Amino acid sequence: NHAREKLSGIRTTEFDGQLTTFQQALDEVKSVGDTIGLDEQFVKLLEVRQKIDVTDPQKRREIEQRLHSLQTSKDTVNNQYQGELVNAAKETLPKIEQLVKETGSTQELGYFSTSTQAQQFEMMLANIRDPQVRKELRDRYNTLRSEQRTRLEENSRQLAEQDRLRWAQVVQEARE
Repeated sequence: NHAREKLSGIRTTEFDGQLTTFQQALDEVKSVGDTIGLDEQFVKLLEVRQKIDVTDPQKRREIEQRLHSLQTSKDTVNNQYQGELVNAAKETLPKIEQLVKETGSTQELGYFSTSTQAQQFEMMLANIRDPQVRKELRDRYNTLRSEQRTRLEENSRQLAEQDRLRWAQVVQEARE
Protein backbone atom coordinates (compact mmCIF):
# COMPACT_ATOMS: atom_id res chain seq x y z
CA ASN A 1 0.00 0.00 0.00
CA HIS A 2 2.92 2.32 0.76
CA ALA A 3 4.36 1.46 -2.67
CA ARG A 4 0.99 2.26 -4.28
CA GLU A 5 0.91 5.66 -2.60
CA LYS A 6 4.52 6.37 -3.56
CA LEU A 7 3.84 5.44 -7.21
CA SER A 8 0.64 7.50 -7.14
CA GLY A 9 2.64 10.48 -5.82
CA ILE A 10 5.27 10.16 -8.55
CA ARG A 11 2.71 9.78 -11.35
CA THR A 12 0.56 12.58 -9.98
CA THR A 13 3.57 14.92 -9.90
CA GLU A 14 4.43 13.99 -13.51
CA PHE A 15 0.83 14.57 -14.53
CA ASP A 16 0.81 17.94 -12.77
CA GLY A 17 3.79 18.87 -14.93
CA GLN A 18 1.90 17.81 -18.08
CA LEU A 19 -1.11 19.91 -17.05
CA THR A 20 1.18 22.91 -16.46
CA THR A 21 2.80 22.41 -19.88
CA PHE A 22 -0.64 22.30 -21.53
CA GLN A 23 -1.69 25.46 -19.65
CA GLN A 24 1.46 27.18 -20.96
CA ALA A 25 0.61 26.06 -24.49
CA LEU A 26 -2.86 27.61 -24.08
CA ASP A 27 -1.37 30.83 -22.68
CA GLU A 28 1.03 31.09 -25.63
CA VAL A 29 -1.63 30.77 -28.36
CA LYS A 30 -1.17 33.79 -30.61
CA SER A 31 -2.56 32.50 -33.90
CA VAL A 32 -4.83 29.93 -35.41
CA GLY A 33 -1.81 27.70 -36.08
CA ASP A 34 -1.14 27.54 -32.35
CA THR A 35 -4.62 26.05 -31.74
CA ILE A 36 -4.02 23.11 -34.08
CA GLY A 37 -3.57 19.92 -32.11
CA LEU A 38 -4.87 21.30 -28.79
CA ASP A 39 -7.85 18.93 -28.81
CA GLU A 40 -5.62 15.90 -29.45
CA GLN A 41 -3.23 16.99 -26.69
CA PHE A 42 -6.13 17.39 -24.26
CA VAL A 43 -7.50 13.93 -25.13
CA LYS A 44 -4.05 12.50 -24.41
CA LEU A 45 -4.09 14.23 -21.01
CA LEU A 46 -7.47 12.65 -20.26
CA GLU A 47 -6.11 9.24 -21.30
CA VAL A 48 -3.07 9.68 -19.03
CA ARG A 49 -5.38 10.75 -16.18
CA GLN A 50 -7.38 7.52 -16.53
CA LYS A 51 -4.20 5.48 -16.09
CA ILE A 52 -3.14 7.24 -12.88
CA ASP A 53 -4.30 5.93 -9.53
CA VAL A 54 -4.58 9.11 -7.43
CA THR A 55 -4.74 7.93 -3.82
CA ASP A 56 -5.05 11.37 -2.19
CA PRO A 57 -8.73 12.54 -2.38
CA GLN A 58 -7.72 16.22 -2.08
CA LYS A 59 -5.24 15.84 -4.97
CA ARG A 60 -7.88 13.96 -7.01
CA ARG A 61 -10.33 16.86 -6.60
CA GLU A 62 -7.60 19.38 -7.49
CA ILE A 63 -6.71 17.46 -10.67
CA GLU A 64 -10.36 17.22 -11.75
CA GLN A 65 -10.77 20.97 -11.21
CA ARG A 66 -7.61 21.71 -13.22
CA LEU A 67 -8.78 19.45 -16.06
CA HIS A 68 -12.17 21.16 -16.11
CA SER A 69 -10.53 24.58 -16.10
CA LEU A 70 -8.11 23.57 -18.88
CA GLN A 71 -10.97 22.23 -21.01
CA THR A 72 -12.87 25.51 -20.60
CA SER A 73 -9.75 27.52 -21.53
CA LYS A 74 -9.03 25.26 -24.51
CA ASP A 75 -12.59 25.61 -25.82
CA THR A 76 -12.50 29.40 -25.37
CA VAL A 77 -9.17 29.67 -27.21
CA ASN A 78 -10.35 27.34 -29.99
CA ASN A 79 -13.59 29.26 -30.49
CA GLN A 80 -11.71 32.55 -30.52
CA TYR A 81 -9.61 31.36 -33.46
CA GLN A 82 -12.26 29.36 -35.37
CA GLY A 83 -13.10 32.26 -37.68
CA GLU A 84 -9.43 32.71 -38.53
CA LEU A 85 -9.04 28.97 -39.13
CA VAL A 86 -12.02 28.85 -41.51
CA ASN A 87 -10.69 31.90 -43.40
CA ALA A 88 -7.21 30.39 -43.58
CA ALA A 89 -8.62 27.13 -44.96
CA LYS A 90 -10.72 29.02 -47.54
CA GLU A 91 -7.66 31.05 -48.58
CA THR A 92 -5.50 27.91 -48.78
CA LEU A 93 -7.94 25.97 -50.98
CA PRO A 94 -7.09 27.84 -54.25
CA LYS A 95 -3.37 27.20 -53.61
CA ILE A 96 -4.14 23.51 -53.02
CA GLU A 97 -6.25 23.51 -56.19
CA GLN A 98 -3.29 24.90 -58.18
CA LEU A 99 -0.96 22.23 -56.75
CA VAL A 100 -3.47 19.48 -57.54
CA LYS A 101 -3.81 20.74 -61.13
CA GLU A 102 -0.02 20.68 -61.51
CA THR A 103 0.17 16.94 -60.83
CA GLY A 104 1.05 15.16 -64.05
CA SER A 105 0.22 11.55 -63.17
CA THR A 106 -2.06 9.58 -60.90
CA GLN A 107 1.05 8.63 -58.86
CA GLU A 108 1.91 12.31 -58.36
CA LEU A 109 -1.69 12.98 -57.40
CA GLY A 110 -1.48 10.11 -54.90
CA TYR A 111 1.80 11.43 -53.49
CA PHE A 112 0.29 14.91 -53.25
CA SER A 113 -1.86 13.83 -50.29
CA THR A 114 1.36 13.12 -48.34
CA SER A 115 2.81 16.57 -49.14
CA THR A 116 3.27 19.16 -46.41
CA GLN A 117 0.69 21.47 -47.99
CA ALA A 118 -1.96 18.75 -48.24
CA GLN A 119 -1.32 17.56 -44.69
CA GLN A 120 -1.48 21.10 -43.31
CA PHE A 121 -4.78 21.62 -45.15
CA GLU A 122 -6.13 18.31 -43.79
CA MET A 123 -5.08 19.41 -40.30
CA MET A 124 -6.92 22.72 -40.79
CA LEU A 125 -10.03 20.86 -41.88
CA ALA A 126 -9.82 18.47 -38.95
CA ASN A 127 -9.71 21.44 -36.56
CA ILE A 128 -12.72 23.26 -38.01
CA ARG A 129 -15.50 22.73 -35.48
CA ASP A 130 -18.48 23.64 -37.68
CA PRO A 131 -19.40 20.34 -39.40
CA GLN A 132 -21.17 22.14 -42.27
CA VAL A 133 -18.15 24.33 -43.12
CA ARG A 134 -15.74 21.41 -42.67
CA LYS A 135 -17.80 19.17 -44.98
CA GLU A 136 -18.17 21.91 -47.60
CA LEU A 137 -14.39 22.49 -47.73
CA ARG A 138 -13.59 18.75 -47.66
CA ASP A 139 -16.08 18.11 -50.47
CA ARG A 140 -14.51 20.85 -52.60
CA TYR A 141 -11.04 19.39 -51.92
CA ASN A 142 -12.15 15.84 -52.75
CA THR A 143 -13.91 17.05 -55.92
CA LEU A 144 -10.70 18.80 -57.06
CA ARG A 145 -8.75 15.58 -56.57
CA SER A 146 -11.27 13.32 -58.27
CA GLU A 147 -11.64 15.70 -61.25
CA GLN A 148 -7.85 15.78 -61.63
CA ARG A 149 -7.68 11.97 -61.35
CA THR A 150 -10.33 11.69 -64.10
CA ARG A 151 -8.40 14.16 -66.31
CA LEU A 152 -5.13 12.28 -65.80
CA GLU A 153 -6.72 8.88 -66.48
CA GLU A 154 -8.38 10.24 -69.63
CA ASN A 155 -5.04 11.67 -70.87
CA SER A 156 -3.42 8.33 -70.14
CA ARG A 157 -6.11 6.47 -72.10
CA GLN A 158 -5.74 8.86 -75.04
CA LEU A 159 -1.97 8.42 -75.09
CA ALA A 160 -2.33 4.63 -74.93
CA GLU A 161 -4.84 4.74 -77.77
CA GLN A 162 -2.54 6.95 -79.89
CA ASP A 163 0.33 4.59 -79.15
CA ARG A 164 -1.79 1.57 -80.12
CA LEU A 165 -2.88 3.24 -83.37
CA ARG A 166 0.70 4.21 -84.20
CA TRP A 167 1.90 0.62 -83.66
CA ALA A 168 -1.02 -0.73 -85.70
CA GLN A 169 0.01 1.66 -88.47
CA VAL A 170 3.67 0.57 -88.21
CA VAL A 171 2.64 -3.12 -88.41
CA GLN A 172 0.32 -2.32 -91.31
CA GLU A 173 3.11 -0.49 -93.17
CA ALA A 174 5.51 -3.36 -92.51
CA ARG A 175 3.05 -5.80 -94.12
CA GLU A 176 2.64 -3.68 -97.26
